[in-house]
Amino acid sequence: MVVRGAVFRESRWFVSADGVGTRSCPQCGGASASRHSWYVRRLQDHLPIQGVPVVLELRLGRWRCLNEGCARKTFVERLTTAFPFARKTRRVSDLLRLFGHAAGGRTSEKLLARLAMPVSWDSAAA
Repeated sequence: MVVRGAVFRESRWFVSADGVGTRSCPQCGGASASRHSWYVRRLQDHLPIQGVPVVLELRLGRWRCLNEGCARKTFVERLTTAFPFARKTRRVSDLLRLFGHAAGGRTSEKLLARLAMPVSWDSAAA
């Protein structure tokens, strides 16, 4: 990731960065150097800044598949720091799982909120 900046709004820190993920088609595996467009993906990160939650705003590329035999025409850059379609980084997911397993749902919700990592009790229990 290449950090572009940080701003405090809506009672949390938003860190803007350009994502650097894999640019190979998930269907055929072909690499691409042909950018189609950009999109922004927001992820909750677990390390708060001065007791304030952090949201990563990653600008990721949408790429064209250059393999003419592939049915997929475009695909999105894949991150190693988050699962596809996830709203949290892998670090947050791992931490939630540990808290939920050790303390249970509602207790974990309260502890994580105190640590500036707000989640609902059913996310903490998952």
